[in-house]
This record gives sequence, structure tokens and C-alpha cells, in this order.
Amino acid sequence: MRADPVTANLLIAGALLIGVPLIVMVGRLADRIGRKPIMLTCFLLSALCYFPLFQALTEHANPALAQAQRTAPVTVIADPAACSFQFNPVGTSAFTQSCDIAKSFLAKASVTYKNEAAPAGTTASVRIGDTVITSFEGKGLPPAELKAKSAEFSQAMSKVIKSLGYPVPADNGQCDQ
Repeated sequence: MRADPVTANLLIAGALLIGVPLIVMVGRLADRIGRKPIMLTCFLLSALCYFPLFQALTEHANPALAQAQRTAPVTVIADPAACSFQFNPVGTSAFTQSCDIAKSFLAKASVTYKNEAAPAGTTASVRIGDTVITSFEGKGLPPAELKAKSAEFSQAMSKVIKSLGYPVPADNGQCDQ
């Protein structure tokens, strides 16, 4: 959500203040009526509440981001077979397929997106509102050329997402206190 560290820490502290006593209460209830009904109820509540809660959190922690998501949604249009799983916790993976390059940029920029299937062999593109930016295939490019094309793609994407209202950091003046 691009919230500043102080806001993020306050949100985590609030969640802990609510969560810790709740865990104790639910544990006592589980001892009385059984663990299975409690676990199934908690799973169901989680499934029903996660998306609305995160949407509400976005609305209050970063209203500019929520507005940008409504007015200029982001869609990655790519061949699903050409997209790898975007998991790179230590930053050592090199994404060189067009789909991965696009999704990696969006993940680093904290921009949520939807996926849309494209025909096999199609170079991935990103639709942000009405603007479409085509990614590039980096597989087999010399390192210097890959770096230059990546910088060019990142610059074009950054310019568009900024022009369509996606904030770089959250504006604390807009947050609901």
C-alpha cells in the first residue's frame, strides 16, 4: 500500500492488540466446543473477510492508491505458459520473459494487477487504464542490453502509473486518522 513505516507499524500494533486477546478467547471456546468447529468457522470468516478488509485498509491507509485502482485498473496481458511464479524473496532470480519483466516491475512498484490470457508466443503487455505498454523479451540478450531495455521499460511504466494517479509513497495527509 506504500504506507510509510510509522503507519505500517501502528497498523501491526493495532492488529496485535486485537489479535492476542482474541486468540486466548477463541482458544478457551475451542476447549469447550471443540477445535474442528472453531477452525472451520475461522477459515470461513477468513475467506469472506480478507478481500473486503484489505480494500478498506487501502481506502483508509492510502486513498490515492485506492482511487487510482478504481479509475485506472492494471491488467497484464500475456501467454500464461510464459509466466513464471513471482517469488523472489532474496532478490536473486533474473526474470527475462516479457510476462515476468512486467509483473516484476508491478510487484516492485506495489501495483496490483489482473491477468488476461493472450495467444501463445505473444509478447506480454500491460494495460493501465486506456494506456498499453508492451514489455520485451529479455531471454538471450547481452547483460548490458537487458539492463538498458529494463531501465527503458521501467521508466515508461513509472511515467504512466504516476500520470494515472498511482502514488509512489502514501500521502499521509490523505490518510483517515
